[in-house]
Amino acid sequence: MVQIRKAFWIIFPDTREAFAIHVRYGVAEIRPRSPQELDSLNPDLQVKADSRAWKEMLAKIRNPPATLAGFHYDKGNAIAFGRFLKLFERPVMKRPFEPVRSP
Repeated sequence: MVQIRKAFWIIFPDTREAFAIHVRYGVAEIRPRSPQELDSLNPDLQVKADSRAWKEMLAKIRNPPATLAGFHYDKGNAIAFGRFLKLFERPVMKRPFEPVRSP
């Protein structure tokens, strides 16, 4: 089993909130932080986003590629952030009689 370890910070300047998200072995740990705390740490990705745009994207009201392009990336870019979000996609369900396909 390949270990995936990612650290991601998302900062919402409009609400003065920040969250640290660590993904280890497919499990995400989300912790609220102050934006000042995050300055001293070294994440894989650091994003500043409008909280309303973020929530609307998660609710599928906004187009994700267009929304991601509007965020500010202090570390990383929209493509890396999109790859990070793909870690949380639902797996494709298969029926028991269907063969397993390798990627």
